[in-house]
Amino acid sequence: MIKLKDILLLKERKVLSVFDFDDTIAKSDAWIYVKKNGREIKKLDPAEFAVYTPKTGETFDFRDFDRKLQNPRLIKQNAKLLRKQLDKASRSARGSRKVTILTARRIGQPVTSFLKTIGINAYVVPIGSSNPQHKADWIEKQIKKGYDTIYFMDDSPKNIRAVNNMLRKYPRVRFITKLIKEDFPKNKYIEPTTSDKEELKQTLFDLIQTAYAPIGGHLKFKSPDDIKDPDLKYWKMADIDSDPEIDVVYFGKKTPFGIKHTGIGHDGDKANIKNLLIKKSAELKRPGNYVEVSKGAFDSFVGKGNVPIIDDEEIVRKVLGDRRSDQTTWHGKHPKGTKSGNGWYTRKIGGREVDKTMIGKI
Repeated sequence: MIKLKDILLLKERKVLSVFDFDDTIAKSDAWIYVKKNGREIKKLDPAEFAVYTPKTGETFDFRDFDRKLQNPRLIKQNAKLLRKQLDKASRSARGSRKVTILTARRIGQPVTSFLKTIGINAYVVPIGSSNPQHKADWIEKQIKKGYDTIYFMDDSPKNIRAVNNMLRKYPRVRFITKLIKEDFPKNKYIEPTTSDKEELKQTLFDLIQTAYAPIGGHLKFKSPDDIKDPDLKYWKMADIDSDPEIDVVYFGKKTPFGIKHTGIGHDGDKANIKNLLIKKSAELKRPGNYVEVSKGAFDSFVGKGNVPIIDDEEIVRKVLGDRRSDQTTWHGKHPKGTKSGNGWYTRKIGGREVDKTMIGKI
């Protein structure tokens, strides 16, 4: 099975890209009602339904999915991939690429209408069934029409299994099936796993570039693969706002003196940035956390976050190490008198002199 990243490199054969909609391209306020003996006994959101195994006598009511989407929230990274596939299809030879939204909904119009409001014109196929085999059957019909490269993205493990089982009958068909993970917890900063960083490297890269856009981007991040820098062993990220995307991230190195915080990333939303700065300021006040700052970062973490300044020259030079310390001129007070504190120094970074101070607790 080829990797997800290879989808944009696939040779021009007959390519079919199939996307689920609910909890894959977007989320909305809708429930699946579980009934037994004519009575509603519980309700499930789409994520819960995706892994739910019905008990004997239970049936489902999908009435919420037959109306206009309520409070729709786009899943940005998946929608971005959908847009890319639609763009490739529009530029390819007629009939060589097809992109479809394949939904279990009975009516496709609510999905079509929502997508048009965000500038996406996609072919929507409502199969009117929650039976995973029906999605597999629809894709199999397309294979029999000549499609020999299949991409399928869905949030339901049951749908993914059904499609994978069907595809085993067609060894000459190249395919990618992509299971969408459950959301990360809201408002909780978590440490991404190695697989999380691989999966989210484009998202994390974009957040970092957004944060450092005023200075032309972060110097050490030239591509999404730089997220995997082995020196950066400390990462925290969080999903804060209403959409299910990661909104903020910060990262650093583990050193003999603690965590050296080296950068942040955010989506540009003011509320999310504030949340990030409060969280990171609190962490920098705990022993074993430090960072070099200047200019706006100093104002944010010291002026607003009350992070302490490390003004002991001997400690600062020890943390910097002999090589960096040899290139450092200690001032104490800011050389231009524009910032407070007694821990200012100038050292060479990237071949130029930069005024810095170290803050946190060591």
